[in-house]
Amino acid sequence: MPRRAPGDQPPSVGRGARSGDGGRPPAPAALFQASIRAAMRSTALASGLAWLFWPWGLAGFLLVPAAVALARLDFARQGWLVTDTLVISRRGIVTRTTWLLARSKLQSATVIQGPLMRWRGLGVLTVRVAGSRVQLPVLALGDALRLQRQLVAPLWPAER
Repeated sequence: MPRRAPGDQPPSVGRGARSGDGGRPPAPAALFQASIRAAMRSTALASGLAWLFWPWGLAGFLLVPAAVALARLDFARQGWLVTDTLVISRRGIVTRTTWLLARSKLQSATVIQGPLMRWRGLGVLTVRVAGSRVQLPVLALGDALRLQRQLVAPLWPAER
């Protein structure tokens, strides 16, 4: 990792590569998954409201487009970055959360896929350190597997 001059700021993770701040955005195909998940959850909630408060509960179906819009906004605000010393992940709309994990304390890295993620060629990389775990935003499967190998390579003994 190149040395920074005193006073230089470490790389930040904001709105991903689109903002030019050095962070990386989630995979573009993940936006479809996030929109479908939000639509399904809000439809289930709206159905319950409609059943409980008929006919006024039908107004609950107005939640569906709002939930999809919030999912798209959340997607645009996710970012991640892996440096020589840190794994950084950031997400959240109202409450922004940034995780900084030291690579030297890394214990494992796992790639997880659900059925919709397999269909779209996506994966979620989960990085574990003692007492904590952090999920990076949804990545293309190839990127997630490459990053997993890169992160766990120092954990394996050198081949003879």
